[in-house]
Amino acid sequence: MKNEESWKPSRVITEKGQFKIDPKYYSLASLYIGETILPAYVQTMQEYLKGDMLDCGSGQAPYYIIYKDVVNSVTCVDWEVTDKKHDYLDYTMDLNQPLTFTNQKFDSILLADVLEHIYEPKLLLKELAGVLNPGGNLVVFVPFYYWIHSEPHDYHRYTEFSLRQMAIDSGLEVTYLKPYGGFFDIGFDLINKFFIKRKFSLRLLIRFSKWIKKTRYYKKREAFRLDSFPLGYMLVATKPLEKK
Repeated sequence: MKNEESWKPSRVITEKGQFKIDPKYYSLASLYIGETILPAYVQTMQEYLKGDMLDCGSGQAPYYIIYKDVVNSVTCVDWEVTDKKHDYLDYTMDLNQPLTFTNQKFDSILLADVLEHIYEPKLLLKELAGVLNPGGNLVVFVPFYYWIHSEPHDYHRYTEFSLRQMAIDSGLEVTYLKPYGGFFDIGFDLINKFFIKRKFSLRLLIRFSKWIKKTRYYKKREAFRLDSFPLGYMLVATKPLEKK
């Protein structure tokens, strides 16, 4: 990672040994979903990222604080942009085009909330599979029920079936594919986005949602609704070991 020694936390911070989102780096409309998805992101990153890692579409590397202690090295790549600061990029590339790494291979790759902004996702996944070492993991997070964002560069929403097939078509084996969020989270996120205008009201919404999730009704019904109403998906696809 370029300028790794000067990296500073942004969207994710630690507090009393726990990972938390930093509200300063979120719009009020995104605070609920930020809090909701973070535990799933942390668990998946820390379990499957390893070795020499590529953060693809990294921006300011907001998740570095999560994975830095489970990998050996970090390489950051993203589009070249003029309206945002990208202080930690090792490479600037058009992610819709073939990647131009020079004889560089990675043990794991993170693609966090990027694939929906890729016009030709199959091309990118095949390119990433090509720079992944045998036994290496590609970790992907994508939204499903989520509003249009970063327009006009918001091209796709993926089901678990499309994610699985694209991974297989790229020569990878699906190790882990799970939805996150669910029916109630979609509803609370919509309330947050369209009705909550003040932090006080948002705190009440988040507190109420946490209470709902502890109820017997939620635990009984949410597992069923999760498959039909996912907020998003987490995919881990592994490159097969080379046959001797």
